[in-house]
Amino acid sequence: MTQSSIREYVGAVRERYFLASKKEKGKILDEFPKVTGRHRKAAIRLIRHSARSRTGKKRGRPRQYGAAVVGALRLVWEATDRLLRPWRRVGGQRPFSATKPSSLLKSSIPIRTFADWQEDRPGFLDVDLVPHCGESTEGF
Repeated sequence: MTQSSIREYVGAVRERYFLASKKEKGKILDEFPKVTGRHRKAAIRLIRHSARSRTGKKRGRPRQYGAAVVGALRLVWEATDRLLRPWRRVGGQRPFSATKPSSLLKSSIPIRTFADWQEDRPGFLDVDLVPHCGESTEGF
């Protein structure tokens, strides 16, 4: 069966399906795979999906500002792009870190699995390398 003939068949069955009782709906859904060769679940999707009316309305919250405001904001953003570059980098793209990566240090640290850790042995040390100083390492 071609796609267009399946659509035509679904269109013919749809009205009968929505007016039918629960038992009759089951019979219609049982007949669908015999006629089209598709699954019963595909029949449910096709019958219900095409019955929905598409209004073209977007779901969710409506936009508050129009195209004129967005255009003005874009002009302002482009004009201040060079001046705000240092703050933009700090703001969101690169997180603040006081530690510097070192390939020599990485190669000297052994990687252990959970089975290798022996925390009850004397000399075990757990270190936190996250700075808790705020925006600057210079202090107050």
